Amino acid sequence: MINLDLQKIEKSVSWPNTTISAKGGEPHKFFPEYNLMKPESVVRDDKRETTLFTTSAIQRLESMESKGVDLSTVPNFMVYQPVIRMQYVNDVKQGTGTSFINFAAVTINGTEEQFISSANNLIKTMVNYGATPDRVDVRTSTYQAQWGNKKFSESFLALYLGEDQISEVIFMHDFPYMSKTYNIIEVGMGLERLNWLLNKNGLYLPVFKEFYTDSKLDKDNMTALLDCVHTSVLMAASGIVPKYKGQGSKMRMLLKKLMPLLNQNKVDLRLLVKISYEYWLSTGIQFVHSEQDTYDIISKEVERNYHSQEISELEEKENFKINLDINLPEIEFRKRLNKLMYDHQLQKQRNGK
Repeated sequence: MINLDLQKIEKSVSWPNTTISAKGGEPHKFFPEYNLMKPESVVRDDKRETTLFTTSAIQRLESMESKGVDLSTVPNFMVYQPVIRMQYVNDVKQGTGTSFINFAAVTINGTEEQFISSANNLIKTMVNYGATPDRVDVRTSTYQAQWGNKKFSESFLALYLGEDQISEVIFMHDFPYMSKTYNIIEVGMGLERLNWLLNKNGLYLPVFKEFYTDSKLDKDNMTALLDCVHTSVLMAASGIVPKYKGQGSKMRMLLKKLMPLLNQNKVDLRLLVKISYEYWLSTGIQFVHSEQDTYDIISKEVERNYHSQEISELEEKENFKINLDINLPEIEFRKRLNKLMYDHQLQKQRNGK
């Protein structure tokens, strides 16, 4: 195990004296010697893997190991990885979401010098986003980490804006991989949150600016509405369909949460899906479904939820049980519901009610 002197490393991190000309939002430009990989699917199917979805870019190591890839032959790489973290589903507002782009630059068999170099490249990236030394704190720590049955220690250098972490560089000591161990360095950041924290007057999801402008909801609730669809697009395009179990149950949960928000603020669902689909495609991810198929999957589930909502309201109002399949297409659902309600009203008349 390499004994890192974190105090020395913290002092070695320096802020550039000159303005950086790269365009904000392109952290890969500060890691020119790293190979830019295409992101992998957010759907994780291997039973040996630790999560239902891809939750961080560094999980690429887990994917490589499941495929038997010799890590010593893998060059240092970087990736713009779409990720899903459903643990935040009930706390979505400005600054948080259930899906985002996780940029990572990963060094295989890293050294202390490479850790310092990665930290300085991270600082340059932050300056490119608008960070200044008077706004950002550098903090270091060491702790024990665990991935499934893998246990190892991590040395951690993180950048904070107030009490909000905006990015990090991690040294993973003796990371277990197949029958060997490796020292792994990861520079990581969530791009949406980073941009929002450094531009607090902006929007967490500025790609949907027109929806915020026309919204009847406040920014927090509009972000929650957009997030439900944004993450559902990533799921549906990746091959997930709403179900009662597994990954599909998470998509069903999101689109059910969407309904009360849609009741308060109608949106052009097709346009929202289009913008979101193109947003995720910009990372280089390869989808299973087309934009049209993705829209069809989501709109069908939204229609199903509207049917369920309508039946519940009618049952409460009329005080009788409606037995009708909410999965029916809208035209057939409407036809059968109208017939049921007509028969119900006739029965009420006969009963003198």
